[in-house]
Amino acid sequence: MTDSAPDVATPDQLEQLQEVRPVWDLQGHEVCADVHIALSVAEAVLTSQRSRIAQLPESSAGDALLRELRALGVQEASPQTIAMVALVDIAVHRLADLGTMSEQEAWEQLRKEVLVRHCQSPDA
Repeated sequence: MTDSAPDVATPDQLEQLQEVRPVWDLQGHEVCADVHIALSVAEAVLTSQRSRIAQLPESSAGDALLRELRALGVQEASPQTIAMVALVDIAVHRLADLGTMSEQEAWEQLRKEVLVRHCQSPDA
């Protein structure tokens, strides 16, 4: 999440992200766009989940993740998408814990590093 409101991925964008395509047909800008969408989906779900007053025990984190996806209007999600959100959640927590930074700063660092690595023009 940046200083402005996060880019909230729409169900249409999530559907696009989950579309199976031949790898040889993908181009770099499409990979970058998918990375942007994936980060937006993860950020929207996890930010929404953390903003709730009543936090659930860790044992029901998977159920909470699915509830947040439904609350954001997602009707269908691939196992890979759910795993991606869970992995990003852990990465943000680890960065915040290890880097003695806020989760906000960890999101910014994660987004920047992922985009620098996987996009030709990360500021786009």
